[in-house]
Amino acid sequence: MGSAKASRRKSRKKASLIQARRKKEFLYRGYTLEELLGMSFDEVLGLMPSRSRRTYMRGLNYEQQVLFDNLKNAEAGATVRTHRKDLPIIPQFVGKTVSIYDGKEFYQSKHYDIMPIIDRVGGGDSFSGGLIHGLLTKATQGEALEFAVAASALKHTINGDYNLVSVAEVEALAGGAANGRVQR
Repeated sequence: MGSAKASRRKSRKKASLIQARRKKEFLYRGYTLEELLGMSFDEVLGLMPSRSRRTYMRGLNYEQQVLFDNLKNAEAGATVRTHRKDLPIIPQFVGKTVSIYDGKEFYQSKHYDIMPIIDRVGGGDSFSGGLIHGLLTKATQGEALEFAVAASALKHTINGDYNLVSVAEVEALAGGAANGRVQR
């Protein structure tokens, strides 16, 4: 016979498994994407961190304004090409695809379906670290971008703020099947 403590532990484990299977809804500062899209631009700016807010409040330079207008007016799924990397993301940009230009050609990474996302903390750091590693070890910037996106995608499957995956795991995902499903 099991003790009451073991029974409680078993029920908590079962409840957590059910919770993990539920689709997590994206929230930014407590608002869903639909609510963010319904807000005015000034209301969205009020939710953004101060550095991003200052970028918009001080005014965009000509190239930033062109990218902003192109992204805002692009259809969902359309690709916008740029070499700019310094424009803060707003809700109207979600679902748009951006290709990065290195002076010779445009690069665009694969899309990865990550279900369930375990933890978003550290995803940007994993991308940055993966990009640095990719630029130092890969033959082209396109391969470096693929490595960085795959590293960030794998990080979303790990709890905590450290990316604990190996280079081999990242390369396997980056060079794997075109469906982009994370095999972990």
